[in-house]
Amino acid sequence: MNLASTNCKNCGHTLEFDLNKKYATCEFCGSTMMVQDIVNNINYVVNNVVQGETAEELIKNGETAINIGNYALAQETYEKLTKKYPQEYKGWWGLIVTETRNFTKTNMFSSLRLINDKYNYTMKTCTDEAEKAKLAAQYNAFVAECTEYRRKKIEESASGAAGNSFSELNYKRQNISSTIDSYNNQIKIKSTNVNKANSHRVGQITKLALCGVLLIVYIALAIAFGSSVLAILLFIVVAGIDIKILTKVDFKAKQKYISSLSERKATVDSLQQHQNSLAQCDYLVGLGKEPLRKCIYITNCRHENIDPKLTWDGYEQYKDLVIQFLPKLS
Repeated sequence: MNLASTNCKNCGHTLEFDLNKKYATCEFCGSTMMVQDIVNNINYVVNNVVQGETAEELIKNGETAINIGNYALAQETYEKLTKKYPQEYKGWWGLIVTETRNFTKTNMFSSLRLINDKYNYTMKTCTDEAEKAKLAAQYNAFVAECTEYRRKKIEESASGAAGNSFSELNYKRQNISSTIDSYNNQIKIKSTNVNKANSHRVGQITKLALCGVLLIVYIALAIAFGSSVLAILLFIVVAGIDIKILTKVDFKAKQKYISSLSERKATVDSLQQHQNSLAQCDYLVGLGKEPLRKCIYITNCRHENIDPKLTWDGYEQYKDLVIQFLPKLS
């Protein structure tokens, strides 16, 4: 005997048969069939259903895998279908159904771009307009669910992010305030330096003026005494005094004074900038966390091309102000 087994086509129970006989009879329902027909059917299943040689069988196998929740098998089946029969829209649509877990996996907004490619292939290969409209409605509804799911997640995370950003804003405010105190101290020091430089500059001017006065006195005496020995002696005395004075003159005193003025001005300008920043920061802190939460929420929605479903006329103005202190919100 050469026994084999399969399922009875009539009742579905196990059917054992002898390959050496012409007929086989089911012990459960009593139906009789030719052994050669049974063998031919088994070969067809092996060659066509298991190996997926026909589009119809692959579609059927994919649908069965989805119905029993075996998405791994469904994925494998539809991938094979799209490779062997790319013109069959049900293969592309089956991949969408598989990857979305039959449109129940709504937390995949970031993956919609890849799925959208398969949707486009589905629309291009489906020739039945009524079927296309049905599939489009189902897909668009799923996209809307994913988008809404993502929007709510962004809204939920905005509250926590606002708390952290508000703390950071307060920290920036404290730093600015400390910097202002430092600038005020620097201005005091640099103002003292300016006064010293100015006194030094005036002293050098006085020395030069004294040299000039002595020179004028000499000229007057020289005119009075002519080219006498006394005039020569006076010249030697005046020249000696002038030379002694000039050797002590700091000719860079003016430059040092101007430099000290410039340094103080730069510090004063920086102080004014930080005072303006502190005023803006105080304004933002005074508004509280809610505007910051709305700003983060709207910004993140826009980054992902999601409608925030929130209207705020002052959003752009507030954002431009707050990103000066929190650049990460840009």
